[in-house]
Amino acid sequence: MLKDQVDTLEVVSLLKQIIHEDLTLTFSPGYSWGGKYMTSTEIHCDKGTVLFFIDANELDYVDFVRLADGREGEFDFWNNAENTGCKNPLTFLTESEIKVLINKLDRAIS
Repeated sequence: MLKDQVDTLEVVSLLKQIIHEDLTLTFSPGYSWGGKYMTSTEIHCDKGTVLFFIDANELDYVDFVRLADGREGEFDFWNNAENTGCKNPLTFLTESEIKVLINKLDRAIS
């Protein structure tokens, strides 16, 4: 692991903060949410930036993250078999947390 690489559990922590705290979410221009079969959606909050990949109109995986301290992480690292214990951060969330996250994304874009 690179010294400045954001690991899976740090991304999970950021996602849980987005889910459970009252953070202001903004979308990057050029990214979309909803109504697309396959796309990417980038959101920002004061804790960092998250790029989600959406497939079949569902959150599929976290593709990239940049924390407020400037450190970054990406799906190719988390999903690499050599990185034991690393995987898609969304797999650490419960179904109800995913629903809350989607609702927050829906509200932020409207």
